[in-house]
Amino acid sequence: MAVLKADKAYRRRYFLMVFILLLPIPAMVYWGLPVVAEYVCGRPAGQLFTEVQIVLQMPFLLYLPVAVVSFNQGRRILASGLFPPPGQKVIRDTVILEGKAARRRGYLVIFFGVFVLLVTLSAAFIVIPHLFDKFRRESDINWDSNLALQSNLGADCADTLRHRMFNIRGSQE
Repeated sequence: MAVLKADKAYRRRYFLMVFILLLPIPAMVYWGLPVVAEYVCGRPAGQLFTEVQIVLQMPFLLYLPVAVVSFNQGRRILASGLFPPPGQKVIRDTVILEGKAARRRGYLVIFFGVFVLLVTLSAAFIVIPHLFDKFRRESDINWDSNLALQSNLGADCADTLRHRMFNIRGSQE
């Protein structure tokens, strides 16, 4: 069996890029969520409801490139009859599959891409709107008013949001 050796420089760049992309997340949570809580309290409830729904749909759309890349990678595997396809760099030593085993892997990668696409689109455009409609019907907040959310939650709106929703740096009850 032929083995495609790992490209160590590629592996180092790959994990460095993942680290760089994940590095700002704790800072955004620590310093960003209190700013978001202050912003939320001054917004009209109806307008805020729509904005939050759109913001919650956006992270799902970040998975669309994963679906496209997986689908294209599967097509490359099927076209070449090899897994991994010729010219592909790998981050660990990989046994090269040929023939039926490679085609099976190619179909699996294509299936994964289609699955990610369907889950992403259904979560963003079916599940999130359904959950928001259900929340709107069952909530005691008047979402159709032009009053700020602060009038519904009280003067300590930002602290209430931080404590109840984010569970960080808020007042303790």
